[in-house]
Amino acid sequence: MYIGFTYRIIRCCTILLLAVCSSLHVHAQEQKELLQLAAEAYARQEYATANIFYNKVAAVKNGKGITAALQERLAKCNQETGHFNEAAYWYREWLKQPGCPSAANYGYGAVLCNLERYDSARTQFQQFITFNADSIRLKQLALQSCDSAIIWKSDTDNLPFFNMESLNTAASDWVCSIKNEDIILVSNGRRRMLFAGKKELHPAIDNRTEEPFYKPYQYSAYKSGDKTFFEGNACYPELLDKYHYHIGPVAANMAGDTLYLTMNVQEGTIRHDPVNGVRRLKLYWSAKRNGVWSKPVMIPGVDQDGFSSGHAALSHDGNTLYFVSDKPGGLGQTDIWYSEKQPDGNWGTPKNCGEGINTAAAENFPVINEDGLLYFSSKGRVGMGGYDIYIASGNKDHWGSPFHLPPPFNSGADDFGMVLKSSGIEGYLSSNRPEGCGSDDIYYFMDILHFKRYKQVLPDLKPIPVRTPGQRKGTNIAVSVPLKPAAPLQLTKEEQADICQLESFNFYFKYNSASLETGSVAMLAQVEDIMKRHPGWKLFIIAATDCRGTDTYNIDLSALRCFTLLDYLRKGGIIPGRLYYQNIGKKGIVNGCIAGVPCTGAQHRENRRACLKVIYR
Repeated sequence: MYIGFTYRIIRCCTILLLAVCSSLHVHAQEQKELLQLAAEAYARQEYATANIFYNKVAAVKNGKGITAALQERLAKCNQETGHFNEAAYWYREWLKQPGCPSAANYGYGAVLCNLERYDSARTQFQQFITFNADSIRLKQLALQSCDSAIIWKSDTDNLPFFNMESLNTAASDWVCSIKNEDIILVSNGRRRMLFAGKKELHPAIDNRTEEPFYKPYQYSAYKSGDKTFFEGNACYPELLDKYHYHIGPVAANMAGDTLYLTMNVQEGTIRHDPVNGVRRLKLYWSAKRNGVWSKPVMIPGVDQDGFSSGHAALSHDGNTLYFVSDKPGGLGQTDIWYSEKQPDGNWGTPKNCGEGINTAAAENFPVINEDGLLYFSSKGRVGMGGYDIYIASGNKDHWGSPFHLPPPFNSGADDFGMVLKSSGIEGYLSSNRPEGCGSDDIYYFMDILHFKRYKQVLPDLKPIPVRTPGQRKGTNIAVSVPLKPAAPLQLTKEEQADICQLESFNFYFKYNSASLETGSVAMLAQVEDIMKRHPGWKLFIIAATDCRGTDTYNIDLSALRCFTLLDYLRKGGIIPGRLYYQNIGKKGIVNGCIAGVPCTGAQHRENRRACLKVIYR
């Protein structure tokens, strides 16, 4: 009995031991397969996919025996996919390992900058030890960026800046251009949405992000009460719906009859072995003839086999094409290049924009908002972390020193794609800031002194020359221009009548808006006619608000109302040099309807107005 009992115990223990060994073997085999799949995805720069596999391996290990190599890959995958808090955690774990390379300090410092923890980031950069000349320069740049970012954060401009939640998805969204006040955006979060009665139930997935491929969309704004809504559709569906993979961004010439498209190579197949499977981005163009778009073709001479090109931006005259490429001959990872239009309509051999724009790191997202200015993002200059937005004046390969935009335009995250509306004081940019709705989000901003502030450092800037040499942040903008000539001039009866008519106009605005009432829009056509009869005259526009809202808000709102009239008259052929303005906010109340005084809607309306003064010779 005793012997039999002992035998049964030994037999059970043997079976249990075999089961444990078998389980361990299965887990070990599973980990090996996961690590192999992760390594293959990582080699293809499919960081989102690699991150999933590496996290599964870490979960199986349950915190025990996680190697330094695994911690390094988890840190870098999370960093590349914008998961900065997770990346910071794995960098900290990696740095605890004996013999951890000093490069981990640099990577950790970069992630801390993304999280805007600049003091801690500076400590990590100081601990980065290197004897390589390029790395020493990177270290110095990083330390200078930390010091500058601390100063910039302490002096952030207080201007309207907010997340466009109505436009953003849980994935990635960014504005690439504005077409007739419509927003052209690129998104990988809309493929499953319903557009024109159609939607993609099972869109193809990009393994680099684990999200669908990008596609362009066009959105129009409309008002309902006091709220703004957006209605969208796929962009150029008759042309682009037949194509696959990444489509966008899209740029058009001024006439709107030629498109410049960034798309993945469509033709042929690609290998899918462990380290291949890359479909390069290329620049295509399409022309509209007799109402029909031609089939997109690669731009001859611009693209180079084996390398990517994209993100087209056109000069206003349509003769210079700027784009991004990783082709040989550049200064860094990706550079901004340009090509000039030839007499036969084709594009010439690309040239690098040079050290005035490009660095040893990555430059991307070129935008032309005003002639003679390039807005772009860079990782290789003094900044706040990730991609930062800069403005440079010049053209082709001749540029002044780029100007770094202060917060809130830039942050520790990636900031890019700054596009201005026609007013020149409103616009959009995109960022993967932690407080966003998705990966990359669209943000709206309004900066009434955008041109004035940057003209001080960008002397070649030629905006609408409204004379605004005043103070910022809630103060009245004083404009020093003569409202009457120094010596009286003898005016004809016709001139006197025209001045009387111009100065009698009151242009009324909708509540809490810079949009004109319908009747006021009609009056602007009369203003155009009179000003065209008197080419020597100038106009002084004065805009006001009612008493509701703060002083600062109403100063900004009255500036927007000025710009509504400026923009309308400029489009009507009145050159900007003939236009001046003053935004006076609540100081323009004409009927005693001030704060605390009960007033009707009609009485408030009397104060939501702009009027004109004539400056004549």
